[in-house]
Amino acid sequence: MLLHHLVHSLLRNHGRTILHPCTRTCTNNNLSQRCYTMALTRQVSKSIPNAIVSETTSATTSTTTTTNNSNSNHKDGGINGSGISYERARYQNQQYLQTLRSIVPTLVLPEHIHNPSGDSAIETHDLPDCVFLEDTAITIGKRAVITRMGANSRRKEVDVVKHYLLRLGMDVRDMRHDEDATCDGGDVMRPISILPKQFHHNSLQQQQQQHVFVGLSDRTNEGGYEYLQRSFQDVPGVKVIPVPDVLQDQSASTSTSSPLHLKSVVSHIDERTLLVPTGPLGDELLSSMRALQLGYTALRLPDAHACNVLSLNGYVIAQPTHCDESKHVFETAMKQRSIPFTYTDASEFAKCDGALTCMSLLLEI
Repeated sequence: MLLHHLVHSLLRNHGRTILHPCTRTCTNNNLSQRCYTMALTRQVSKSIPNAIVSETTSATTSTTTTTNNSNSNHKDGGINGSGISYERARYQNQQYLQTLRSIVPTLVLPEHIHNPSGDSAIETHDLPDCVFLEDTAITIGKRAVITRMGANSRRKEVDVVKHYLLRLGMDVRDMRHDEDATCDGGDVMRPISILPKQFHHNSLQQQQQQHVFVGLSDRTNEGGYEYLQRSFQDVPGVKVIPVPDVLQDQSASTSTSSPLHLKSVVSHIDERTLLVPTGPLGDELLSSMRALQLGYTALRLPDAHACNVLSLNGYVIAQPTHCDESKHVFETAMKQRSIPFTYTDASEFAKCDGALTCMSLLLEI
């Protein structure tokens, strides 16, 4: 009841904040009762053409756009050298939100917000990357850790998120107090979902094991992993596991583009099944995570981008793929597990290293 009043208070105070009722509940007799109760999201900033783009991603996307576009960054929301279009990104985000709202109540943070830590207002047009809300916090139950993101230019994004998490009654820890720690939420994966009962006999949740994999990367360091370990050490059954930076190592050895985050190339369709790329990168990831030893099953997809899916409350939101083999393996696994799924295009966000999981922060409160 308290959560209900808090959410509706947010709606009254911020007219552009949107909550849609969940059209699918977690009370189905064929499903367990554990579920996400809310998703936080943000609108696409008009300055998204100025979003941070890794060198490898920029080189890949600029090859396909330089024949039609200039390499300038347009602050009015036009297309820059990496090919990011505000209009296309906004359209794809609206489709994403529509899908998300059909599964879980979704709160869209307002575009104009008073800065909780100062006198000035924070507006989304000042925050090109703010749609990637996942990077700002790590949450388990009512415990939340505000991250100290690896990119200095993104750290203004977290004040508003902390403000709303506190208003929602969460126990919030702030990594920014530790100057040795950096962490992006995209590097943190906790396989959790609703499972049909026929899979519960081999359920990791039933064994009271909750693994929090923390990928060490350019954005997340050992200090960030250690901060998360300390922050969740008193949460029953939670084990925080570091994953060495195999992303950079593999890209250097194979001359391929480097994924930005752990979840750029590995995610889960349920609490014990991971999507992992085929080839040396996937092999190294599984080994570094000790995934098979910990009881996980790996589905190997040739298309690494297809390995990023959003799994919540017994449903999966996936990205379309042009790889027939990846599509076949994925869809066969979904049907075998009786997991409903849908495709949502996030290709515009891929031009600035974004993916489906990046655009929401899932809460269990």
